Amino acid sequence: MAGFQMLYTCVFGWLATYLFLRTGHLAAPVVAHMFCNWAGFPPFGEMAEHPRSVVLFVTTLGGVAAFGLALNRMTKPERFGQDFFLGW
Repeated sequence: MAGFQMLYTCVFGWLATYLFLRTGHLAAPVVAHMFCNWAGFPPFGEMAEHPRSVVLFVTTLGGVAAFGLALNRMTKPERFGQDFFLGW
C-alpha cells in the first residue's frame, strides 16, 4: 500500500509541476490538488462489485483519456501570458 501511495503521489507531483510550468500560475496546481483531495482515488474495488461495473470502468477510463488528450490544449502557455516555457 505504501508503494502505491508513493507512486500516486509522484505522478500527481509530475502533474502539478507540469501545470505550474505550462501556465506560470500557482493557482493551477493548487486547484488540481483541491480537486484531487475532494474526489480521491477511484474506488476500483467497489466498482468491480457494482451491477454496472462495466459502465463505471468505461466511463472512468474515458474520463482519464479525455483529460490526457485535453491537458495540452487546456494549458497552452499563450493562454496564460506565460512566455518562460513556450518551447514545450
